[in-house]
Amino acid sequence: IALQSEGDIAPTFAALQSLGFNEAWVDIPVSADAKNDVSLVALVTKAAQAGKTSGIAVYPAFHLLDWGENAPPALVDRDILGQTPTEASKVQRNIGIADYDSVTPLAPEVVKRLTALVSAVGAVKGIGGMVWDDLNPAGYQPFKPDGPDMDWNDPLSSHAKEIRYFVPT
Repeated sequence: IALQSEGDIAPTFAALQSLGFNEAWVDIPVSADAKNDVSLVALVTKAAQAGKTSGIAVYPAFHLLDWGENAPPALVDRDILGQTPTEASKVQRNIGIADYDSVTPLAPEVVKRLTALVSAVGAVKGIGGMVWDDLNPAGYQPFKPDGPDMDWNDPLSSHAKEIRYFVPT
């Protein structure tokens, strides 16, 4: 769920409770700037309190390498030709593997930023764990073999964005 403000918490958790949900994955937007961290932590804290009251476990959900429009161009991952994952995917039509531009996991700024944000949110009392998504930079998936005789069971395929990782706190 995407909570925009503390005013969204009560009606959202009331709706989740009426629908019988027992978990709420709260989206945590990641950006290069830490200016919103205090408000994000406050929002997660209030959500965790609402979850405790309503019997709903709260899991902050991070898109670790997919920062969307918040990704500074200098931190977007690029291939040896200088192309972003979406640019490379358009040029090499047979791949079609990148539908977003991920930040590079090799930049020290990315590591520091993610460590700070995940640590701050992870310190909130009352969360049930964390959901980490987009752990595989776009464009790093191996090619899928073609043909009916090819066995394909790659955990880092284009479906990797759908895999959720739970980290108990």
